[in-house]
Amino acid sequence: MNQIMISRINALINKAVFFILTIPALSILPLPAQSQVVINEVMSSNGTALYDEDGNAPDWIELWNATDAPFDLTGVGLSDDPAQPFKWRFPAYTMAPRQYLVVFASDKNRLSPPLFYETILRRGDTCKYLVPNASTPAMWRSVNFDDSSWPSGLTGFGYGDGDDATLLPGGTLSVFIRKTFYLPDPSAVKDCWLHMDYDDGFVAYLNGKEIARAHLGTPGVPPAWNATADAATHEAVIYQGGMPDGFHVNPDSLLILPGKNVLAIQVHNTSTGSSDMTAIPFLTLGFSTPVQQPRGIDSLTGLHNASFHTNFKISSDGDTIILTSAGGVQMDIFMPGALERDISAG
Repeated sequence: MNQIMISRINALINKAVFFILTIPALSILPLPAQSQVVINEVMSSNGTALYDEDGNAPDWIELWNATDAPFDLTGVGLSDDPAQPFKWRFPAYTMAPRQYLVVFASDKNRLSPPLFYETILRRGDTCKYLVPNASTPAMWRSVNFDDSSWPSGLTGFGYGDGDDATLLPGGTLSVFIRKTFYLPDPSAVKDCWLHMDYDDGFVAYLNGKEIARAHLGTPGVPPAWNATADAATHEAVIYQGGMPDGFHVNPDSLLILPGKNVLAIQVHNTSTGSSDMTAIPFLTLGFSTPVQQPRGIDSLTGLHNASFHTNFKISSDGDTIILTSAGGVQMDIFMPGALERDISAG
């Protein structure tokens, strides 16, 4: 029997014993009825299992909406102290049907709504691309441009340093890349990151609007197909074990469309005599609700989902977790017992 199974069996035993021994102490609260939202899992000694948006690994509590109806968490209490069932309260937030929600027991006391990140474009994905010339239409950046005649290739694009899934001819001065993706609800997009591993300069556009640029031309002015990147070359880093550069896009400036969206990127060399070229883009969006059939976050972005943070931590020696409705009715109670590092109960 593995350690996780043993931990979960012990948690169930501890929970039952806790109920028997502590009902008098908890008599100030109604006993839990069948609840729509329950405490599903707890980790009280998180080491590397899950990271928060700061890159830390605090303890965490996972809730589950066990029904097919949404549930309003506004004012619901979460606590590690039976005498203080409202030690920490949820702000205005509604759980979707069947949604799982991680709350970090970090003592950071954060009430900002969760963000569920999804890397829409990552290394090895298929894009349309073109080595352009003077006849390439200027509207190639727009969402409605017909790229059906362009070849398809896997990222990255380039030559010369062994990080290229789609090999371009040596001496290529520029490459244009287009990635089409679809979003049913643009209002759910609350954050955006573009990460680029590139050599030597680039400009990125989302639905024709510039969102990021480095080492290439003047902001707001689309570079010509034969423009050269800045004289100070920028070397790609992933093939050397590094992380791509991150460019945060102000969510208020995003042009996201219902249905079809297009990320367009032009990457330029410093000259046709350059020994190498690289274009490996990553596009990651932060959503207000969990993504259906997610691929998750590409680890090369260094991003992590953001969530609520309580004003308390959980003892790894064993603690009591109580979930209380806004009206004071106990929804669930959980006593995980002592847990080893990176082992959860639930």
